[in-house]
Amino acid sequence: MEEKIDIGFVGCGAHATRSIYPSLRHAPVNLVAVCDLVEERARATARAFGGERTYTDYELLLDKEILDALFVVVGAEAHYRIAKEAMRRGLHVFIEKPPCRTVAEAEDMGRVSKKTGKSLMVAFKKRFCPTYLKAHQIVNSQEFGRPTSINARLGLWIDKERLEESPQTPTESLEERFFSLLLDYFIHHLDLLRFFMGDVEELYHERIVSSGRPTYAASLRFASGAVGTLHMTALQSPNCFQERVEIVGEGANVVIDNAAKLVYYRRATSPPADSFVGADDDAPLVWEPAFSLSQLRNKVLFIGGFVGEVRHFAEAVLSGTPPSSDIWDGREAVRLVHALCQGPGQVIRMKEVE
Repeated sequence: MEEKIDIGFVGCGAHATRSIYPSLRHAPVNLVAVCDLVEERARATARAFGGERTYTDYELLLDKEILDALFVVVGAEAHYRIAKEAMRRGLHVFIEKPPCRTVAEAEDMGRVSKKTGKSLMVAFKKRFCPTYLKAHQIVNSQEFGRPTSINARLGLWIDKERLEESPQTPTESLEERFFSLLLDYFIHHLDLLRFFMGDVEELYHERIVSSGRPTYAASLRFASGAVGTLHMTALQSPNCFQERVEIVGEGANVVIDNAAKLVYYRRATSPPADSFVGADDDAPLVWEPAFSLSQLRNKVLFIGGFVGEVRHFAEAVLSGTPPSSDIWDGREAVRLVHALCQGPGQVIRMKEVE
């Protein structure tokens, strides 16, 4: 029989039940206990996904259950508190992004992880999309050459009413809501920047606000010497594609559209002389799902990286190896969020951002 880890799960909200719980069945995990502040929601989730017992108090769950790991999908403030408690009780922890709200909190969580010897994975799902994983492999290949630049774009449609009527607190300002937007949504592409290019050394950005929604345009310099541009907007049409990433190497580049299509423009031996049709050996390579086939690999849970991140965490716990997306990656993504909250029009040195 396949070896599995016993897990508890804190949080039964829309994202958790739509994307994370359904992914559990494709990973080596046994869902022992489910916890949510709303008892009926916890019971409904347990019934739907095979949880054995339910709780409304996560501390009671930790007191009563014998587990290998805890999944926590409840929001940044609670992630910070619950993850530390779980690690101190001897559990590995999987938390959704964002891991917390400040760089200092992330460092605190990292210290607890190091002291207890328990892994703390931050679920940056984009890292586990098949297209981004393949692109990462290409970018790190000898054929691609040194990554020299990246251009990343993420667009969303955020209703003005949702920004104005759903604050974290009744007195939250518009700037604080923009911070939450960066932390909850745009953080995906901030993490992808580091996933492909390494640490950001300097950042310069401009921001405009129209109809209560922000757009960010940023220029970046990485510690490797590479450069990049980042465009993130909450103003685009809801019918438009959401994301695009292009990485340029040395005579080659790779493009990922909507996390579902990957085109690798390989290094050519020579440019076409009198025809746009070049040599077969130099032709671009294209990967995209065959949506006409009812295969698991074509489902959003797989394409979007949810199954990949859950499976990676479970396998890391079973093998005793640290996950590839940890709290230190989370810290740097949060640092980038805070950098974009500083005044536009200035060069920001990332080491100075707290």
